[in-house]
Amino acid sequence: MLANVLNAPLLNDEGLRLGYLITLHARLHGY
Repeated sequence: MLANVLNAPLLNDEGLRLGYLITLHARLHGY
């Protein structure tokens, strides 16, 4: 239970990075 709470910010941060990379990739390719 504690592990999930501690890992939540890391997962959110990775999710934001992934979303940013996908958006950047889409813009580069004109999608």
